[in-house]
Amino acid sequence: MHSIKNIVKGCGDKLTNLNLASNMISGQGIELIIEDLIQNGTLKHLDLGVLETSMRKNSLGVSGAVCLSSLLVRNKTLESLAVNDNDFGAEGGEAIGLALA
Repeated sequence: MHSIKNIVKGCGDKLTNLNLASNMISGQGIELIIEDLIQNGTLKHLDLGVLETSMRKNSLGVSGAVCLSSLLVRNKTLESLAVNDNDFGAEGGEAIGLALA
């Protein structure tokens, strides 16, 4: 995740699409890059879901859902977010739902 953080930070406002689907990212992992994603003023599409044919998946859990909630509240350019099969549970789903409201 440190390498991804460096890439995200280095792209600055050139980053519009970020596909991190099926990369075995945890809640701790997303925490490392969330501030950079929040501050990005051009990010439109973020995929943290699972690719159809992949056996690997991200598992952000509740802590990852809370991080994503921060992104949803503060980043006004995001148009699409894929988070299928991330083990959010009811608490994580509630955090994301509140952010979207």
